[in-house]
Amino acid sequence: MKILIHIDDRGNIASMGNGELSEYLVTMIEKEGWGVCSGVTCQQLSVHSDISDSHKISMCFKADIKQSKLEEAINFISSFLSMDCVLLPYTAA
Repeated sequence: MKILIHIDDRGNIASMGNGELSEYLVTMIEKEGWGVCSGVTCQQLSVHSDISDSHKISMCFKADIKQSKLEEAINFISSFLSMDCVLLPYTAA
């Protein structure tokens, strides 16, 4: 199953950073045999004076996860990100 994984750690100043988080997840997904990933891309977020320049970028990558491994991969990714990032509910703009 093709999924997109988007990392935005603006809520956590102590985070290791979007790039490192994304690269680690790509490595783990492929190392564990859950699937294959595309390269990580970076997105420029909306400019706002309340957000420092170093926190205006998020990362995204595509992962093609084996259906039989999807739940395991999602559980790992969620658990890993909850250790490093503040998880905020998604709200459509």
